[in-house]
Amino acid sequence: MPSSPRRLDALALLFYTLLSLALTWPLARYWDHGFMGFARSFQDGIQNVWNMWWMRWALAHGQNPFWNPLLYYPDGLQMYLQAISAPGALVALPVSLIFGPTAAYNTAMIMASALTGYGVFVLVRAFVPGYRLPLLAGALVLASPFMLGRLLTNQLNLTSMYWLPFYFLALIRLEERRTWGALLWAGVLVLLLMLTDWYWTLVCMVYTLVWMLTGLTLRADRGWRLRRYLSFAGVVLLFTSPLLIAIAQVRSQLPIQDSIANPGWQAYVRGFSLDLFGLFYPALSPLFAADTSATFIEAVRPRAFSFEGSYTAAGWVLLGLAGVGIWQHGRQHWRLLLTAGFGFLIALGPNLHVFGQNTGIPMPYVLIEQLPLISTARRPNLYAVPIIVVAAIFAALGLQSLMRRMPPQRATILLVAVMLLATWELWPPRSRDLYLVNASPLVAGLRERPGAVLDLPYENQESSRSLLHQISHEQPMIGGYVSRRPEYPALDMPHIGQLITMQTWLRSDIVDTAAMLHAAQCYAPLRHILVERNEVTAQQIAEIEAVLTQIAAAPVAPSGQDSATIWYELPPSPAVCEPFLFLGRGWYRLEQDATRRWRWMQAEATIWLVNPHPEAQNLVLEVQAEAFGDAGIQRMLSIFQQEHMLGSFIVRAGQPRIYRFTIRIPPGQSSISLRAPASPEPDGRSLSLSVTRIGFDLVRP
Repeated sequence: MPSSPRRLDALALLFYTLLSLALTWPLARYWDHGFMGFARSFQDGIQNVWNMWWMRWALAHGQNPFWNPLLYYPDGLQMYLQAISAPGALVALPVSLIFGPTAAYNTAMIMASALTGYGVFVLVRAFVPGYRLPLLAGALVLASPFMLGRLLTNQLNLTSMYWLPFYFLALIRLEERRTWGALLWAGVLVLLLMLTDWYWTLVCMVYTLVWMLTGLTLRADRGWRLRRYLSFAGVVLLFTSPLLIAIAQVRSQLPIQDSIANPGWQAYVRGFSLDLFGLFYPALSPLFAADTSATFIEAVRPRAFSFEGSYTAAGWVLLGLAGVGIWQHGRQHWRLLLTAGFGFLIALGPNLHVFGQNTGIPMPYVLIEQLPLISTARRPNLYAVPIIVVAAIFAALGLQSLMRRMPPQRATILLVAVMLLATWELWPPRSRDLYLVNASPLVAGLRERPGAVLDLPYENQESSRSLLHQISHEQPMIGGYVSRRPEYPALDMPHIGQLITMQTWLRSDIVDTAAMLHAAQCYAPLRHILVERNEVTAQQIAEIEAVLTQIAAAPVAPSGQDSATIWYELPPSPAVCEPFLFLGRGWYRLEQDATRRWRWMQAEATIWLVNPHPEAQNLVLEVQAEAFGDAGIQRMLSIFQQEHMLGSFIVRAGQPRIYRFTIRIPPGQSSISLRAPASPEPDGRSLSLSVTRIGFDLVRP
């Protein structure tokens, strides 16, 4: 090995790059037009290819990469909290410009894998001198079941865990070097963590807090440590303040969903919690009884979630060597063990699971899950990932202790035996699939015909078909598969809502849909409708064409089609638009009898008002309603705009009345809330008012 540290680092990085290519083979053969993984992960793969395209498109058009006007049309989307892995996308930008976004994504994935091994190599060398054991430790982490699982599930943000070993080394150096260099480097790493992935940022901050608290328990240099930690906090704030200020300025537009307030996200949190023995789950190596391992993991995984939710395995060879290292050096490095142990407890999630069975025993996570940042994070198992990095340190220490007790020849034999055993355990699984990223000429042709695009059936779940299309047509589109979906009221607009449900709505709803339809198309015009042939029925196609005919006020036929897609093009919308309204959340389905139609309202219901003009408008809103319940029942109806109460009315049962109030609406979309006490029903509904009509009149100057 070379004596030059730089050459040694270069050779180590080359070794980990070659190892990453070997673990993902035959990915290199399809480098610029396909990617590998499990079939269920292709949506994430397409999303990350789109991330590469988006970074290239944004910079080429002078667009802030953290504000996207092309997704969630017509609202746009703040990208600060999305998993776009900005540092990796920027490094891969030259590849994207020359070879395309697929090649850039594959490059970023291999780079993330290689840098993870290299980061562990650098960290372990701070504890174990030489190159052989640190090199092996980095390889064990790079090829660990968790890391290989991230590669095969195409999660670039989580594969980019290379910042963890670099950050932990900076945290340790923070106490060893009394220079500003260590502080500055730690501050830079926190910023890079934020730009890469918020999960890793949160994990590192929790580990940092525990590390510093344990540091303050030491008697020696306690005052200096406190000053050093405060200096670190100041430097981090200095480096990250531009990003934090930018986020604060758009905080009302950020897609923040509290997992505590949503039963679906609560189930997600529990599905992505570490099992008590999750770190010890077996690898999926074909040389290591892969079928038996897969059967076991399938049996113990949380229902409704793939195995990745709780599969945070570290590898038995790595953990076995780490056990030796802890036995020999645990007392010396007790702070590492204590910090990792705290992370393990947090990773277990709200309740203890043992081999997939929920014991109901509460874990420490329940004490912190209500905190604002923690409550928006949904993968407690990631707090266990730094344990794999810490295990690499103890594995190298343990192997070093064993080899020092042996003659050189036997020590070499032991090292070779460990390498062969690790190869046998961590050999990559055969069950992987190839996704070829093909551009449709029909979709690509829309690039020359500007206008918003709607893909049908609408992707309200985790599907990336519309992102793949956008890479080709580069037009604004309805929705989009992102990591954190925002509130999206545009889906309830009359023209968009009818198309995504693939049903023509009743003209005589409590809102006059027919009157609002053309105003909605004028404000947020759709130009292109792409229908996936194999995912719709003939009846649904007929309904789609009926809605398009209403919007265009003329029959609409396909403008083009191929074996997979039918394309419809709508004519341009008029230049002058009128205000309109549509219903938001809190309304039940339309009901009717022989004389009337109505919708029941929950305790709170939303009405969206749209003002297409650049100036604020005054209007008189009319709500015809009666209270739920027997005759004589009264309920107080209160009307709020941005938590400002506009007025209140007494609404009586059996006495439908029209309630009017004046409101001033700013340009664009705004909402008002109707609130009234609700009563539970046996069918599970909670009813407050029966509303038969909502309309408005403009107040003309």
